[in-house]
Amino acid sequence: MTFLKIKNAANRIRLVFQDNPIVFAIGLLVFAFVTYGVFIFKLGFYWDDWPPLLLSHLPDKQQIWQYFLFDRPFQSWTYYFLFPVCKDSVVCWQFSAIFFRWSAALLFYHTFLRLFPKQKTILQWSAILFVVFPGFSNQFSSVSFGSHFIVFSIFAASLLTLVIGFQNKRLAWFLLPFSYLLTAVHLFTMEYFVGLEVLRLCIIFYLSYIPEKSKKSFLRFLFQSTPYLIILAIFLYWRLVRLPILAGFVHDNNTPFLFSQLIKTPLDTTIAFLKSIFGDFKFLFITSWVDRLLPDDLQFNSATFWLSIFIGFVTTCTFFYLFSQKKIIEEFKNDSSKNRSLVIFGLVIVIFGLLPIWSTLRQITVGKWSDRFSISAMFGVALVISTLVFGLSTARRSEVLF
Repeated sequence: MTFLKIKNAANRIRLVFQDNPIVFAIGLLVFAFVTYGVFIFKLGFYWDDWPPLLLSHLPDKQQIWQYFLFDRPFQSWTYYFLFPVCKDSVVCWQFSAIFFRWSAALLFYHTFLRLFPKQKTILQWSAILFVVFPGFSNQFSSVSFGSHFIVFSIFAASLLTLVIGFQNKRLAWFLLPFSYLLTAVHLFTMEYFVGLEVLRLCIIFYLSYIPEKSKKSFLRFLFQSTPYLIILAIFLYWRLVRLPILAGFVHDNNTPFLFSQLIKTPLDTTIAFLKSIFGDFKFLFITSWVDRLLPDDLQFNSATFWLSIFIGFVTTCTFFYLFSQKKIIEEFKNDSSKNRSLVIFGLVIVIFGLLPIWSTLRQITVGKWSDRFSISAMFGVALVISTLVFGLSTARRSEVLF
């Protein structure tokens, strides 16, 4: 009788967690703070955290704009926004970086949930993996990278407002222009996520396409895409032509050298480019996870080590419990085309999220702090891994159940 009560209580918790969006959002936020909050009171400010903090104490606040003028002047607004709130508090800056990482995960989750409502479980785990994604190891540098996750959240919000506006005609008059505004804000603030505009085009095509009306679908796709393409074209002109003149430089590390090199030495450049892609894919999908799961140094005398083992064990048990539901397995098997679409969308995020970095002849696995380039690919990696692991789990589980 006691076991049955526990089982029924566990089932109710599972249903509440899966069906109540507020509960999942709160649970995801708690998970984020448990993951990174353990060390908050032991952390400080690091490398690129210091210049903005020092500039915030100058009487002339325009110096912040001048500091960022060299490569992304409009990023300064994120600091004008956060300085009055966080000031010189390490804890506050750490909380803000975690909060905006959570908000990006949640916005991506709701965007794809509206596209794939039956894949809720996969998308929930994608959001969780986004939060704990180990390929980005600079979360501790909160002043520097909190700004990145603010912009990432804005990009995700631009996608969500696009999808809702597309699906709800009564709200389109407000949400679509708001999506245009958010798109412009994220592009002009930081170029990290410019490649992900291809994801937006894929989403518009996915929402527009009707097999029986291919010509009408294509025209609708063009109509809905045009405002975003105009915004993107204006940004590219400003970033590649006007900003170098304004900042007083001709070439910098963000110049897309790849394309000129392809013209000069096509074969060698193509081979080097493919090697870069392979190295970064290996890091994103294998190395970064294995290095965290099987570290070189196991600190058995550390309380943090045993706490992480406990959290990992509990998460694994929960993972098994969620994926052992017969109904979920049946839905997964019946929606194989949707699951393939999730993998395709995930690969689009990874490839085009990293294409701007690759175009500058850089990669995630080369150079100090280069794993910061993985931020734009994070949700794509989580989406692919969640879908594939879920598929393998359900395939194995279905052998037992059926």
